[in-house]
Amino acid sequence: MSSHVERRPPSPAPFNCENSNIETFWCKFCDFSTKLTIFLKRHITRKHTQLKKLKCQIQWYTCEKCTYETHVAMKWFRHTVACFRSEDSVQLKSHNVKWHQCEYCPYKAKLMCNLKSHINCRHLDKDHVKWYKCAKCSFKAKRKSSLNRHMSERHSDEKDIKWHQCQDCPYKAKRHADLKKHVNLQHLDETNIKWHQCQSCSYKTKLVYNLKSHINSQHLDTDVKWHVCKECPFKAKHRSSLNRHIIMRHLDEKDIKWYECDQCQYRAKKNSDLKKHVMVQHLDDGDVKWYECRDCPYRTKTNSHLKNHINARHLKEQDIKWHECKECAYKAKTPSDLKRHVNSRHVRKQDIKWHNCEMCLYKAKDKCNLKKHVHSRHLDGPEVKWYECKSCSYKSKMKWYLKIHEEKMHSLEIC
Repeated sequence: MSSHVERRPPSPAPFNCENSNIETFWCKFCDFSTKLTIFLKRHITRKHTQLKKLKCQIQWYTCEKCTYETHVAMKWFRHTVACFRSEDSVQLKSHNVKWHQCEYCPYKAKLMCNLKSHINCRHLDKDHVKWYKCAKCSFKAKRKSSLNRHMSERHSDEKDIKWHQCQDCPYKAKRHADLKKHVNLQHLDETNIKWHQCQSCSYKTKLVYNLKSHINSQHLDTDVKWHVCKECPFKAKHRSSLNRHIIMRHLDEKDIKWYECDQCQYRAKKNSDLKKHVMVQHLDDGDVKWYECRDCPYRTKTNSHLKNHINARHLKEQDIKWHECKECAYKAKTPSDLKRHVNSRHVRKQDIKWHNCEMCLYKAKDKCNLKKHVHSRHLDGPEVKWYECKSCSYKSKMKWYLKIHEEKMHSLEIC
């Protein structure tokens, strides 16, 4: 009791109309104090949630339209305004909003903090940028949220991670936003999807961010801020694309954080590639959401493969966006095919980056071909997934070879 009195100053008198003193709320576990219970609850949730003796009830605010929930009332209100903006339940009109205009570009924001974050990320020189640096590695970011995401993905212990589990499939995420994005992309019915349509072409997407990226990469040819690689001529319109390029092409082997599969010898530089590998190679067919083509019996486990299939097989000639080679008359339907063509036909031998096999003398210009070689020639044992023919005893390690076999030997038309 004596230590409590020493640590706590006497509380002010309760609020009344005569003196207008606002009551102060004290934290039970430290010296923190505030005038608002919202801030007290947020403080306790962030600082003291791991205390075993915590008995206070935290108020959760849930959105009536989606699965969003938070213990911060202001976040809930801000989300509700955005989520119900098109509904009659929230009477907000755009002409009543006070916009904060950027003095360097057409960007505008409803919140001053968002404008400051925009200026810090887009328009300030490197010397004047406020960097948020990681205490455990050389990573730094212009946004605190990016640093928090980095810490969660790179440096948090497995036992301390609060996983957000999908109720429809084995997917789980470290962030609620990633789970929400997954549900929106994978499990939402077509009738409930809010599509974001490009006004310049037929492109549409489920995510606003993807639409912005599409417009920036496809329709903005002027005033583009290119992010140039210091090691090679590569350049990108998005910083994330440049970072991905550096990780894939120029990062030293010792600095790479590999994501290893716990069921086979596969490993990847990106967590998304590992997740895709597990879904394609190790998940049972009953647990996978199949993407089916509307024009033929083709189906696949990834949406990107379905798009490539439609682009290659069913798209009309006038709707195809051709990617033309600058050195010859070759043109391709996908950027990856064009890149493969340029690498194999027009790059000088001294400029070729060869991908060498660690088990034999084989080398390839394309990393994909090296993976095929290793999988077909050197992979053996129980981890090998065989593709068996339904009409004969033929089997192959490569699904593509099985398709070729069925087309030649059994006259099966396969998309």
